[in-house]
Amino acid sequence: MLHVSKAAAIIDDKTGPRLGHISARTKSGGSLKSPPGCPGIASPSEAKDPPRLKELLDRVSSIQDEKDQLSAPLGQLKEGDQKKNSKLDKERAEVVRLKEELEGLKSQHGKELALATESAKKEVAALKEEHARELAEVKNN
Repeated sequence: MLHVSKAAAIIDDKTGPRLGHISARTKSGGSLKSPPGCPGIASPSEAKDPPRLKELLDRVSSIQDEKDQLSAPLGQLKEGDQKKNSKLDKERAEVVRLKEELEGLKSQHGKELALATESAKKEVAALKEEHARELAEVKNN
């Protein structure tokens, strides 16, 4: 025979009906178990370690193994990327240094060219004056 505790449904005038503690026991005092073939409470051994739980634990374990296998190559890729980035940073610094050096050389050569041009103009002007004097002397004689 089945006995249900009296606390199954408590009706309070202030709060209205609410659920209380529900327990179902056999007349001998033991807990009810689901009949064979019905879902619910399984055998004690399955209650401790059900097949679905084993399946999920196996799946979690295989996923963890796969993650571990993929983590090593990923770490190597990250390390390789860091080395490449370091090399690129060094090359970028070298490019910046070479550009600055080139600009310095352009500036220096520009100044040298300006000085050479100015010197050549003065020399040409001096040669013209000398030629004009010589021409004037030839005409006067």
